[in-house]
Amino acid sequence: MHSLLKHYFSKLFSVEPKDYSQIYEEVSQGARPSGLFYLMNALAALVAGFGLLANSTAVVIGAMLIAMMLRPISGIALALTCLDWRLLRQAVLALLSGIALVLGIGWLLGTLNPDIMPTNEILSRTLPTTLDLMVALCGGLAGALAIITPRLSVAVVGVGVATALVPPLVAAGILFSHELWFKGAGAILLAVTNMVAIQLASSLVFWSSGLQKMANSQQAGFLRTHLATLALISFIGIYLSFSLNHQIKLQTRDRLIEKISKEAFEPSDKPQATTTHHNRVIQVQISSAANNFQHFIPLMGTLLPAPVTVTPTVSPVRDSMAYITIRGDRPPLPEQLLRIEKLLPRDLNG
Repeated sequence: MHSLLKHYFSKLFSVEPKDYSQIYEEVSQGARPSGLFYLMNALAALVAGFGLLANSTAVVIGAMLIAMMLRPISGIALALTCLDWRLLRQAVLALLSGIALVLGIGWLLGTLNPDIMPTNEILSRTLPTTLDLMVALCGGLAGALAIITPRLSVAVVGVGVATALVPPLVAAGILFSHELWFKGAGAILLAVTNMVAIQLASSLVFWSSGLQKMANSQQAGFLRTHLATLALISFIGIYLSFSLNHQIKLQTRDRLIEKISKEAFEPSDKPQATTTHHNRVIQVQISSAANNFQHFIPLMGTLLPAPVTVTPTVSPVRDSMAYITIRGDRPPLPEQLLRIEKLLPRDLNG
């Protein structure tokens, strides 16, 4: 199997591996914890944090280019391939300490900016799916090929952008500072998914290139040395497949609700539907310039495959309406909503 994979990679990608000792030295040196490693990841975390809080995609991409979190993951992949337990300990130490550093900076930024609520850039990293897993696997293959092939070294930059590690960790820290534990755990899951997928894909490339011949002890099979990684990525993949299926269902329902609201009202009524999902119950807040909800509510209950709660609101055509969205892992209590209503200014139009 090894000779077949090696022939496949060499023919398909025209791989001409560097000297094994040179590859080992480069990867192992980058995988060790150092002052430069912590400095660059701290700067990347700060840049990513400000970009996430400002809801700026461009700034977040810039943070991906600064980060050095890929190096210890490559070190873990090489250590498992060569059965180098000393390199494995160093790479794991660098990775875990880097994760703690980035998480801490994210929590600090969130604590220092309590009035800035989680932006779309932050929330978009809390719901990973199998699509993110596939991206990480492909990125890991590309990154490992770039390591063993001189002509592809520039591709590592693209891999860093495609398989982002620092932004989801910073997002998790910010969410934890707001006590949004469930959403923060989703961002952690995205980061872990990327790390495990990159490590497995890198190990596959290193093994197929013959780097396991550098093992000081007797060689073991790929499945034996990567059994824990394969089990973990299988578990993650199953969970993420359910997550993807759930998100597709929610998006389908949202589009259906939007379609129903447009068909149930006249265009001059300016209908707007806001949908939230909690405990398998769909809550729809529909606003319209005309008070004609009597045919809309039963229509919703008939067409949607889940319990529906509809909150009608009459919205004057010429007046503006303000919406307050409260995000959190738990719905607000009635007394909390009353407290919010007391703080809001009275309607000047009565």
